[in-house]
Amino acid sequence: MSEVSGRITRLMVDEGTYVKQGQIMARIDDELLGTDLQSAKVNLEQLKVDKERYESAYKTGGVTQKQMDDTRLQYELAQSKYEAASRRIRDTYVKAPISGTINAKYVEQGAYLSAGTKMFDIVDVSRLKLRVSVPEQQVIHLKNGDNVEVTTNVFPETKYNGKITFIAAKGDASLSYPVEMEVSNVSGKALKAGMYGTANF
Repeated sequence: MSEVSGRITRLMVDEGTYVKQGQIMARIDDELLGTDLQSAKVNLEQLKVDKERYESAYKTGGVTQKQMDDTRLQYELAQSKYEAASRRIRDTYVKAPISGTINAKYVEQGAYLSAGTKMFDIVDVSRLKLRVSVPEQQVIHLKNGDNVEVTTNVFPETKYNGKITFIAAKGDASLSYPVEMEVSNVSGKALKAGMYGTANF
């Protein structure tokens, strides 16, 4: 999702593109934010000079403790504003939060974004999650970290390795307990997100 508002000036990825974590995917116009950053920088530099002047004057008794403390506080506030403006500038570079494939793109170059606008779906299928319901007689024999053999209808001849990562503490009305496992994909027989699998306990 977008963390800042603005117009998309560059779009570097498309559906199907593989991206690495931290890779820049889009650029949002930063002209107004750049002005804010410059203003915050000038203000910070001025207050730094004032703070140093007041600290020197305090040593000779030229200003009171309160005047010096007020100047230091203003300087610290200006520093926070400068850091916030710098962060907003960095956020105009939209980076991939994880490695994976762009599964869906919801924006186009030139579109105007509000903060929180959904931009991309990124799917990482190197590790998948399989969720199954296990009856009470069987769930008591399972524990986190157990290895599980997983099979699928799409590649019936291939066995995938799964590891239990979650066992629900409470069952549903039919006394079945949700169990989740992380499944490692197999090169050449890669499963896709949303496919069905069978856990063989």
